[in-house]
Amino acid sequence: MSHLYGIFPGNYPTTEDSADLFEAARTSLVRRLEAGGGHTGWSRSWVTALWARFGDGDLASEHFDQLITQFATDALLDLHPP
Repeated sequence: MSHLYGIFPGNYPTTEDSADLFEAARTSLVRRLEAGGGHTGWSRSWVTALWARFGDGDLASEHFDQLITQFATDALLDLHPP
């Protein structure tokens, strides 16, 4: 996920100044998730923020809901092993 640092927490590229790079970053996230990465702990948190940054509130909400219902305690501590 570190290669997407420019998208979040950074703010470059944007759709206004580099639409092709922005879409390439989005495609990178999609492929990462399809390959099984980014589904637990801090990584899922980052995925949530990335979807929000990409303007996809539905996917951001879906990942957030899964994060707090499947991968966190009631105190929001991470359940990812070890």
